Amino acid sequence: MESEIESPATDGRSSIRVQAVLALLRGELAAQVTAQFAICRSDLYKFRKRALGAMRDALRDEKKCPKPPHNRLDAQKEEAIRSVCERHLALSSYEVRDGLQAYAPSARTIQRVRNRLDLPRLNKRDTPSFKAHRFNRDERQLIRNTVESKLYLGPYRLAWDLRNQHELKINPSTTRRVKRAILDERNPRSAPSVWRFYERKHPHSLWHGDLMEKVILTDEDQTAYQLTLQDDYSRAYVFCDLYREPTVNTTIGAMISAMREYQTIPKAVVFDNGPTFSGRLLSAFCLNLDIRLIYTSVRHPQTNGKLERAFRDDMNEFYRERERWIFGELRRNLPEWIQDAGYESAKKAFERSLQRLQLDYLDLYLIHQPFGDVYGSWRAMQELYREGRIRAIGVSNFQPDRLMDLIVHNEVVPTVNQIETHPFHQQIEIQKFLEENNVQIESWGPFAEGRNNIFDNELLLSIAGKHEKTVAQVILRWLTQRGVVAIPKSVRKERIVENFDIFDFKLSPEDMDAIISLDTKQSVFFDHRDTEIVKLIGTAKRNT
Repeated sequence: MESEIESPATDGRSSIRVQAVLALLRGELAAQVTAQFAICRSDLYKFRKRALGAMRDALRDEKKCPKPPHNRLDAQKEEAIRSVCERHLALSSYEVRDGLQAYAPSARTIQRVRNRLDLPRLNKRDTPSFKAHRFNRDERQLIRNTVESKLYLGPYRLAWDLRNQHELKINPSTTRRVKRAILDERNPRSAPSVWRFYERKHPHSLWHGDLMEKVILTDEDQTAYQLTLQDDYSRAYVFCDLYREPTVNTTIGAMISAMREYQTIPKAVVFDNGPTFSGRLLSAFCLNLDIRLIYTSVRHPQTNGKLERAFRDDMNEFYRERERWIFGELRRNLPEWIQDAGYESAKKAFERSLQRLQLDYLDLYLIHQPFGDVYGSWRAMQELYREGRIRAIGVSNFQPDRLMDLIVHNEVVPTVNQIETHPFHQQIEIQKFLEENNVQIESWGPFAEGRNNIFDNELLLSIAGKHEKTVAQVILRWLTQRGVVAIPKSVRKERIVENFDIFDFKLSPEDMDAIISLDTKQSVFFDHRDTEIVKLIGTAKRNT
């Protein structure tokens, strides 16, 4: 019964959710309902799904089943229960059941037999003859002050002092409980760990490690294993080498080499459950460096497919080029193959993309970051553009100075510059520069990935309510009216349909001017001109 009793606050939230779901079922727009009841759109759809499911379950016809037979004991078993209960008056029904052994019924059946035959049940301990003492406020304060002044004493000594000095009837368990509460207040316990899905946030925030390939050496008839560490953000190899007998010490050595080369420590590392990546030594090493060690599931031994795809694209060609697999020769040539960048790297990356997509040409091909050998990559992309294998080429995250330098020193002007653009970082000045140079601005992250509570912003909610649209639709319409190409990301069908439904209304000049007031002129992710970010991205030897 206690679980069915809800607090007034819970009742209030439940009634608000019921009213919101009823309003949605009456045909009111989701944007109006979310604004009226202060419930986000995803929760509103979740509550509606629960309500519809509960209604379907309540209205479903239940199948009539035959009545189960009566559970009646024969006279012999009932007499055995009576005999045990009369001899041992203090035994519980469970103890009686254990005593009967082979032909014992359930404990609940024994309780029914006891009630029907009026068999007494005695308590194992006498009923207390006095009422339990409850400490008043002054006594509780006295106990706390005494314990707090003598935290070095144990619970038994503290209880003894309180009995003798202050004549309080107190047991050691009470002093132990008070002492524990005081210690918890002085040294708060750390919050319980919460599972976080690992994701790419910036360079070297997450590495993947695995033994990618077994190579049968030609001259030794022995197996060599390729140990690989890959950066999740840039999809670049941070370490790769061959070993005849890799161990956990090999893994630690590889991590140390990669950290020394890139002058950084990753936030987390993903390994599988093999013996090369497990053990107390590796756990202690990662703990001392504050590296979060993540192991994949036993049923899914590979990391998450990223290293496997990288190997399929890159490394098979490396081994196919060589007729004989000599250990020393492979170790010498492997780093050169991985660290290849610029012109040749762009050509290889394009061929791999066509192979994965199974296409003859690409409509648009971009340089992701303005770092590294950008000019070599652009020369390769210009050649592919002239050959007709790419319809348009562009860049991403280029500031005006870097873009102008690229335009001046090359023949083909980028068609697109894909940059972070949303209500909190509107890029108005950069858009003017791009329009003057015939470069189309394209927005990545038009919803700022939900940061700064963009979907609950009061200004955007008011504009959305006025047009009977969602905040996401208002943002996409605002970008469209500015002439900005937007690429919203979603995997849910209803959201994709909603993102396309933005051409039946138009924002007024007042609405456009109001949204300008949200511009902070700062990125909500990271600044591509920050020297630390440039160093992290630039030092990652990319293979794309």
